[in-house]
Amino acid sequence: MYFSSAFFASIALVVPAFVAPHPLINVVKYAGETNGYIVTFKTSKAALLYGAKKNNIKYCYKIINGCAGKFTNKQLQELQANSDVTGIYEDGVGGTAMIQFILDDFGGRAKWGKTLAGQPDIDENGHGTSCSGVAAGSSYGVAKHANIIAVKVFDNPSVVLTSDVIAGLDYIHDSVKTSHRPSVVNISLWFHASQLLDYAVTKLTRDNIIVVTSAGNFAKSASSYSPARVPSAITVAASNITDQQTSFSNYGPAVDIFAPGEDIVCPSIQDKYSTRVSFGTSYSAAYVSGLVATIYALGNFTTDEMKDALNSLALQGVLTNVYTPNILVQNGLPYCENK
Repeated sequence: MYFSSAFFASIALVVPAFVAPHPLINVVKYAGETNGYIVTFKTSKAALLYGAKKNNIKYCYKIINGCAGKFTNKQLQELQANSDVTGIYEDGVGGTAMIQFILDDFGGRAKWGKTLAGQPDIDENGHGTSCSGVAAGSSYGVAKHANIIAVKVFDNPSVVLTSDVIAGLDYIHDSVKTSHRPSVVNISLWFHASQLLDYAVTKLTRDNIIVVTSAGNFAKSASSYSPARVPSAITVAASNITDQQTSFSNYGPAVDIFAPGEDIVCPSIQDKYSTRVSFGTSYSAAYVSGLVATIYALGNFTTDEMKDALNSLALQGVLTNVYTPNILVQNGLPYCENK
């Protein structure tokens, strides 16, 4: 009996050694150029603790439980085996970055909110100024009394990183929660499909911050691009002066509405009075952002309510050469008078 008791005791001591190890987390690949990684954690505390211990961390986020940075192969392997980690994502490169946070040609209503990626607080390529002018400028804008807050998310005109955009959305989320003011976020940029960017945009809309985004300029399905594919965002495709879908506009079921996006006269950064003529779904999204800001003057709206308002104002079935819902934005008064 003594031998038997000792045998079973030894078995009890050995069992814990056979507990299955934490499975290694696979790195989620991005369909284009990359520069670093974004790592998500089970809790915000775990993300902050990890970020505080490392000197290669670029951002720690609140909008997602995560950190962004560049990691050595050894650090990456450690993260893959870390039981607090829920995901590792390549930090993807996108294009045409500008976020306006809408609440000179702008008459003192525009201010600088945040610059990411260590760049100067200035619009260096003009894209942001032009889009802001379409949304809310005094000369060409839809919402001529709206306030505009600029969020710069690229480190040069040709490189836009997912990590920087999420950091910009993080700033916006915090700012709106602090101000409690109705806000619309215009995101005139594109990425290949990105789960994390989609999640960050969805987080904004869940907290009743309306997001308007460009469909993209590749003459392809918008469902393949972020954040255009986010269901709770208002995704805008481009039409031209002859009421056709433009040759460059993305399309498909991810699109909610069309707006002008070709031969658009808008402010330029050359000087205070200069203009330029441009094209792209960035300007289509800016038009709709301005209209959303105008409708917001009537009161608070959820994203679904705002989509209903835009559809009530819109012209239905007037476009040709369309591969998407045939709805053209219109800034009409009947809805506003009946609200």
